[in-house]
This record gives sequence, structure tokens and C-alpha cells, in this order.
Amino acid sequence: MLEVLRGEAPVGVDWVALMALARAQGVLGLVWEAVERDAVLAASMPVEVKLAWWGNVRAVEDALRRKREVSADYARQLLPLRCVVLKGVDYARRWPNAHHREYGDLDHFSGEDFDAVNARLGELDVATTDNGYKHSHADFGGVPVENHRFLTGFAGSPQGRRIELVLQELLAGPTERIDGTDLLSPCASFTALFMLLHAQRHFLNHGVTLRHIFDWIFFLRHDCDKVDWEVFGRYAYELGVMPWARVVTAFAIERLGLEESLVKFDYEPREGAVEQFARDIFSPHDRDGERHWWMKLGRVCRGFVRKWRFREYLLMPYWRSVWTTIAYSSYLHRKPKP
Repeated sequence: MLEVLRGEAPVGVDWVALMALARAQGVLGLVWEAVERDAVLAASMPVEVKLAWWGNVRAVEDALRRKREVSADYARQLLPLRCVVLKGVDYARRWPNAHHREYGDLDHFSGEDFDAVNARLGELDVATTDNGYKHSHADFGGVPVENHRFLTGFAGSPQGRRIELVLQELLAGPTERIDGTDLLSPCASFTALFMLLHAQRHFLNHGVTLRHIFDWIFFLRHDCDKVDWEVFGRYAYELGVMPWARVVTAFAIERLGLEESLVKFDYEPREGAVEQFARDIFSPHDRDGERHWWMKLGRVCRGFVRKWRFREYLLMPYWRSVWTTIAYSSYLHRKPKP
């Protein structure tokens, strides 16, 4: 699949397997774009696979187009309260085709206006569900919404509190409207750090997909010149995210064709790190829910093993991360799914 994404034409493609892999990696539409650009490659795709792939891509496009419209309406209904978007539609706007970047819900930050946003939703007859101190949940027009009081699940962790303060400091920078809507995109310096921290958390818990890597690639191609890289470097070193930034960026350059000129920090990881990362990104990951307490416990224990294997990307020493998970993480206090 990497060859196709790089614009190369591999021989003997198993198209059914490739379509399944592209879907699992969150890049179904992106691979379709690459195939369409290569006449030779497109001609080698069996007609039945081409129709199935095209149909799946169209279904994704239609769903995301509607989600984008509903999200824009949500932001308009909140006015004069602001809807500063985290992830999702904000990341998608940087992709070559915004409707090919799949996402689930609308995450937005309200901060001090958290209660006011929930009250406004009540006026609109939209029920909200308390999900702890970090955010509330709602359903607006069929789109799941997370209204964030805080950016991270920092709980009582000193390191977590520091990350939250740094991110909120960066988030205070200027915003811009997303394609003329009332959805607001945070400043690039915030997005650079937040995107990496969010992907790092995913990786340490249960792995990431190519979608996360392309988020970073398209962000750099779109907003590289808007980032204060001196500030980014200072906080990336302080918070411990630089090793992760290096391996993601090196993988993007070596395997996916990211232009080195767009990277404004030392991205050289340790020897063998990119190969280890590449093996993991295409390995099956533990993403299943937990119906009983012992299933939850098993997943947490597997998570500790994974964090030991990739401890160089932890934001703190391994044993302190174990203690933080036990003492502060809301994960251990969540109710099992029915």
C-alpha cells in the first residue's frame, strides 16, 4: 500500500486485500485518489473491486459531507459562543479531499464557556450527558458532539496538569474560520503539539494508523510556515514528546514521501526506530471494548506491556506512568459497556 500512496505501481496487487487494509488504516479515499492518478494501476484493478471501492468511497464522502454541514449548523446555533474545533473536521480541511479524512464526532473546546454551551444546547432541546470533568456528550442532528471544558484527561497528575496548561496557553492564539463557517480552527502552534500528543496517546494505548501519520503530513504541507517552531521545540522537549515527533516524522519522510524541507526540527530518531514503528503500524491492535471487569483489567495489563515495549515515547518514566494510570486515570473507573 505504501508504494501506491507514493505514486509507484507495484506488480501483482491483491486488490481485495489492499482495499481492506486501506479501510483499516483510515485511508480508503486517499488510496483511491492515488489509484485514479495512475492510469496503468487503475487499469489493473478488476472491475468488481473498482465498483466496490468506488461505492465505499462515495458512502464515506456522503457521510462526511453531511457531518460537515451539521457541524457548521451546530457552530452557528451556538453563536455568540465560540466553537473551536479539536481534531476531526479541522484536520480534514488540510487533506487533498476533506471528505476522505474519516472522523467520528465533533470535538470542540469551550473552556470557561463550558456550562454556557451546555445551557445553550438545553435551549435547543439537545440533551447533554456529563462525562466527567473533561467534557460532556451530546447528539446534534445525528452527529456526536464532545464539548470540552479541558483539552486532556489530566486528572490529578502533575505532568498532566502541565500539559493542559501549555496547551491552553497555545490555544489562546488566533483562530481562523473553517471554510467560511462558524467552526474555528486553532492556531497552528497549538495544533502541531496537540496533534502529536493525541496521536502519541493513541499509539501507547493501542496503536495508530496511517490516518494519524497523514494528518501530520498534510498539516506540515498546509501550515508549516504558521508554526512557531522555537516554541514548539521548547515545549516538545519539556513535555517529552520530541522522541515521538521524530519517529513519526522520519517514518513520514522515509515511507510516505514527506518533504524534508518542511521539517523545522531535528527529526533523526534512534537507529531501528522507524522499522519498529513501521512493523507496529501494520500489526493488529487491541481496540475491542470491555464487557466485564476482567476484560478491562486484561486490556489495562496489555497496555502496560505495550508501554514498556515503547517506553521511549512515554512522557514520564515507565513506573511513574504505571502509578499515574492506577492513581489518576479515569479509564480504570469507567463502567463496563453493557
